[in-house]
Parts: sequence; C-alpha cells; structure tokens
Amino acid sequence: MLGTGFFFLASSDTYAVPTPSNPYALYEDRAELPVSATAWGLYDARTNKLLSGHNTEAVLPIASITKLFTAYAVAATDSYDETVIINWHDLETHGRAGRFAHGDTFTLRELLFPLLLESSNDAGEAIARILGNRFAARVAQVADDISLDATTIADASGLSNNNVSSVADVASFVQHMHDAYPYVLDITRLSLYVGEDNGWRNNSPLYTSIGYQGGKHGFTSAAGRTFVGIFHMPDGAEVVLVLLGSSDLVRDARVLLGEEVVSVP
Repeated sequence: MLGTGFFFLASSDTYAVPTPSNPYALYEDRAELPVSATAWGLYDARTNKLLSGHNTEAVLPIASITKLFTAYAVAATDSYDETVIINWHDLETHGRAGRFAHGDTFTLRELLFPLLLESSNDAGEAIARILGNRFAARVAQVADDISLDATTIADASGLSNNNVSSVADVASFVQHMHDAYPYVLDITRLSLYVGEDNGWRNNSPLYTSIGYQGGKHGFTSAAGRTFVGIFHMPDGAEVVLVLLGSSDLVRDARVLLGEEVVSVP
C-alpha cells in the first residue's frame, strides 16, 4: 500500500464475471462506430493484441497521460521516501490542482496522489525537479525496453505539446506499468485519498466505470481529450482502451466498451 493516509475505492470494484469462450469477440471490428477520437484502440490486456482501432500508429500529443510516465519514473527509481519541499517554481506551473502552498513538504510517495488523482501539474514539476536526470533516464529506459518508438516525453506534466505517443505505444506502456508497478495504477482507482494535512479527489470522468482497473485522462487544446484505461468487463474480457484527440471522452469510451448502443452510419 502506498502512503499512510486513508483512501477510498470506487464503487465499481465488485461485479459478477461470466467467462464465455471468447469474450473478446464483442470488442473486435468496431472501426465503423461513430467515435470522435482522432485515434483509438482496444487491446486484449493479457496479450496486447489489437482487437479494434483507428490510426493506432499516429503520433499525437497525449496531455496528462504523461503523468503515468512521471509516476513510473518514481517507482522505477524506488525513490518514494525522498523529501520534496514545494517552491515558487513548482507553483508557477499552469493550474492549481493539488492546492499546494510554498513550503509544503511531502515525500515523492505522497505526491503521486495529487499527481494521479487531481492531475496536478505542480506535483509533476516538483517530482521532475527532485528526480533530476533520473526522470529522463527512467523514461528513456522503459521506452527502449518495450520499444516505444513513437513516444517522446518532454516534461513531467503533459503541458508540453512535445509530449507525444501513439495509441499502440500508450497501450503497451500501461500494460507494462500494470505488470511492473500495479500499485501505481491502483492509486488511479481511488475515489479519495486523505493524507495527514491534505486530501485529493479523483477527477477522472471514467474511474467509476464498471471494472475500471486504473488509467489516466488528460486535456490540452493541442491534444484534445485523451485517455488510457484497463477494464475488467462483466463479460470476462480484460481490455485496454486508448483514446487520443477525443472531443467527447465519456461517450467514446461508452461506445467502444459496449455500454452505449449506437447505430453505424
């Protein structure tokens, strides 16, 4: 368990799971569905096989999906207990998510909660500052290890338009994260985390979806709305969903996961 505070899981953590002979058949050949995302993909979470998708190799901005790479760098350096004192440089980062004040003191472990639950850019900047060269080194290492050839991470928050990847790379990365550091993704399933002096709520529009096993959403004007998530579906399938350049994240996800029935044009 990360941290010493109190945390609350979403209500979607228990459900019946039937096991049909081929649960993934329901998620194949969905390319004709009306989806707003510029690029998207559905993958078998156990094998990384592409089930259905569109523009899965296109290189696009990923916005705050970047923060999963930032969390990965913390986990990969095993630096959870390093102390972080929030400074003015951190607070100058765009946005106020996390609601930090100058002089606030955290460990890197504690900063993972505002980073991933409230998508705090200040937390990302502070983490990158403390990790220094280790941040870029760990991101470069995982990109090399699992062949993320379309991925460039320019900053720790996702604010830069130079944070780019492809649907295929993002799916590969989140599956690797799930295998290597599942407890980091567990943070993204929490509805709330309450620390000693702070509390942060999950602001993802999809974390209460049935079977949600973790992920991250994001938004910038250049990237549009972005999302990656792992889902254990009630029909027995375990899928990774990636959306890049969406204008309606929730509806796209519901359509592709089969939660909203639509007619094909």
